Amino acid sequence: MTTNPSENKRISVVIPVLNESRIIGQCLALLGAEIGHHQIVLVDGGSLDGTMDIASAFPNVKRLFSSAVRGRQMNRGAEAAEGDAECGCGHPDIWRFFGLSSRPAHPGF
Repeated sequence: MTTNPSENKRISVVIPVLNESRIIGQCLALLGAEIGHHQIVLVDGGSLDGTMDIASAFPNVKRLFSSAVRGRQMNRGAEAAEGDAECGCGHPDIWRFFGLSSRPAHPGF
């Protein structure tokens, strides 16, 4: 029996956030259920609305801080990623990934 070499690979999903308290809980719950053993790296750019407090309810999410510049947040997440490969996405990308037609109300969408 042959095994697929990609079966044991781990992907790190880097998500930059800034004041996303209204949607981060649902986002992490959906994404966590979907990606299984892969890693979620959340990089906060200085949220003032409790985003990281909500994220702390998800023990499998690596939580980091950076300046509020998406590129720097992505770089910070990539530096801390432990997967064999990395991908980055913002919240609109995640909702499109799940094919959701109704999203939480958020001015960033």
